[in-house]
Amino acid sequence: MKPAVMFKSCPACWVLLVASLLLFVARPASAETEVDVHNVADYIGQEVVFTGVVELARRIESGTQFLDFGGRHPSALFTAVAMASKADVVGDLTVFEGKTVRVRGVVEEFNGKPQIILKAPDQIEVVQENLGSQPSSE
Repeated sequence: MKPAVMFKSCPACWVLLVASLLLFVARPASAETEVDVHNVADYIGQEVVFTGVVELARRIESGTQFLDFGGRHPSALFTAVAMASKADVVGDLTVFEGKTVRVRGVVEEFNGKPQIILKAPDQIEVVQENLGSQPSSE
């Protein structure tokens, strides 16, 4: 059967074709903007993908957790943060210290520095284990 005849005799086929085309056209060309520790601050308010080595992983008394990149607190250039209320969802972030990780999320500014708030475990993944990495004694 020729395609023109098939679509003429099948209204549902037209609906599927149009829906497929709309999904294809509506999809962004690149959903992920890759940034590094030196330019992440240029993306405040935007969703990005950041890859870097966790220089310090820490949990403060309240239960909020921090992953520092490009230096250690308070000099870190960028931080990924998991609020205490999300600890059960995100998990223990201290396991990432010394590892190269990929973080996804919206860049926010806090005290003049860029950060991404982690709300789900799929926002962070290990890219490389980095042999010889040692957890901090802080």
